[in-house]
Amino acid sequence: MNSLRQRALCGLTLLGASTALASLAACVGDDPVTIATPEPSEASTPTPGQEAGPGPGDSSAPDSADAGGGETGPKRFCETQAPLTGVTDFFCADFDGTKADEGFTKTLGPDSGAAKLDTGGFFSPPASLVTTNGATLLWEKSGALPFVETDVRVRVNVSALGGVVAPSTGFVTILRLQSVDTSVELRFTAGGTVGGAGPYTGYYLNEVHCPNACGLAEAKLTNQLPTNLWTDVGLVWQKTGAVNVTFNGLAVGSLSSASTTSSSISAALGTVTSGAPVGVGRHTFDNFIVSVRR
Repeated sequence: MNSLRQRALCGLTLLGASTALASLAACVGDDPVTIATPEPSEASTPTPGQEAGPGPGDSSAPDSADAGGGETGPKRFCETQAPLTGVTDFFCADFDGTKADEGFTKTLGPDSGAAKLDTGGFFSPPASLVTTNGATLLWEKSGALPFVETDVRVRVNVSALGGVVAPSTGFVTILRLQSVDTSVELRFTAGGTVGGAGPYTGYYLNEVHCPNACGLAEAKLTNQLPTNLWTDVGLVWQKTGAVNVTFNGLAVGSLSSASTTSSSISAALGTVTSGAPVGVGRHTFDNFIVSVRR
């Protein structure tokens, strides 16, 4: 009877107000009470790949594994790259994000120009870069010391043109490096004058230096970019004035002119036409890397 009376009193107490877990245990005596653990809601469960990680760009970005707490899926190209020994300034753009200018300092060119992502063709998925109407993407860096060497790498794919290409004295700039007193450009012409001789059709180097009086140096490349294929284009500029170009690691051109003592360096990527229109296929770019030693 005492046990039944105790259980009845406890039932009335529980109906009247919520009690602590300790009181509940006392009421039921030796009978255990099971408390159900709620299942996590769908909204609170993270989906694999949602964790935010650093995007490509300067080497100061934290490692993706440290930021995200582990692997979150296939890495982008720039997440697999790191500066080599001795490199003080490092930049990488793989054009695989949501914006073509991701990581760049600025976009240059007329209002009609544009830098766009192209998902129709790429070297590393899912996209590459195309520029129109003179737009270029610019990355620039200043340091406490003059640069000793600037090394640029970029994948380039040139589409083929059908029919006969009319000669032109104009030129198209593909890539430009610049300091406070010197600019180095990789260009293409289909009939222009290069190094005082013409007409010439093909790619060439142009360097204008103005440390004191301005001077000009130009050099034709011994090989041309193939069409409809991705080529690894390398351009190395040293403070001594030496410039070297490689296609897939093969030396294809060089020149030497005035040295520079600039602590500021910039790299511009994109096609810019100067003078008369030039018959050349569309240039598509991917995996752009700049390494500066000081």
